[in-house]
Amino acid sequence: MTRPVIAATVLLAVGFCLRPGVLVGQCTPGQSVSPDQINGLRLAIEDEIYASGRYRAYGDLLGGVHGDTLRAYVDPCIRDNLIWVVYKYMPTGEILRAARSSGEGGWILFVSDSTNFGPTNGAAIPTVYLQDDEVIRMKTAWRRLSVVIHERPDQAILNGARTREVVRDSLRMPDRP
Repeated sequence: MTRPVIAATVLLAVGFCLRPGVLVGQCTPGQSVSPDQINGLRLAIEDEIYASGRYRAYGDLLGGVHGDTLRAYVDPCIRDNLIWVVYKYMPTGEILRAARSSGEGGWILFVSDSTNFGPTNGAAIPTVYLQDDEVIRMKTAWRRLSVVIHERPDQAILNGARTREVVRDSLRMPDRP
């Protein structure tokens, strides 16, 4: 399959998934997200935040009642081989983002460059561009996930995150997730 065909297929799948009501509903049999998949997604989110240095931008959100834990919301269904998640990706803000399996037991987040987040990118879109009632429905119906971000991570956390991100980057297609 050529890259333009793959790109068109991904865009059609993402566009279909973002129609109102599609991301909130029942899973088809065998398409429920497993606890291992959720843990892999959590690790991908944490790794990207640490490896990119974005953990420094979370200072105002950390501490308080929840300590170093941020809330994320995961669609309980795998749709078109994608897992969808809503979380705060600072300093960009809250986003709806797709991830695909790395084939290695982990997950690769779509759109690795946050400058490409926007209303026309269906794979990583700030929630400000979505209907409020859809975002509320996602946060109510989807599984809650705790993402731990330390304001001052130790070097072992940073090194591990960077190493895993290098592997994920090697599995990404150019100009794709």
